[in-house]
Amino acid sequence: MVTMRESSITDRSDRLIERHSLPMPNIFHLFPLQDGYRIPIAPIWPAFAFNTVIYALAIWLVCFLPVGIRRMIRTMRGLCPACAYPIGSSAVCTECGKPMKPRNVQAT
Repeated sequence: MVTMRESSITDRSDRLIERHSLPMPNIFHLFPLQDGYRIPIAPIWPAFAFNTVIYALAIWLVCFLPVGIRRMIRTMRGLCPACAYPIGSSAVCTECGKPMKPRNVQAT
């Protein structure tokens, strides 16, 4: 049983799809087409914006998450997060010159 609300949502989405697409012609008869296949002619902006945000976030995570994890591991090991050179007692990395907190070096 379809409620009135479900029916109105379906009608709105059908109208939106019809407004932004054309019926697909079956001119080659290479494969059978069912009714309802359409060729998009304009983007549906809310869905386009949502997909852009989701894919940008996924690409950002793939590109920058490993870099952040690598820097965190280097810092925990007492290495320079930029170049992985061992940190001495100076406030600047002696290899790459990046400013950082000096380690407390205890004499044994």
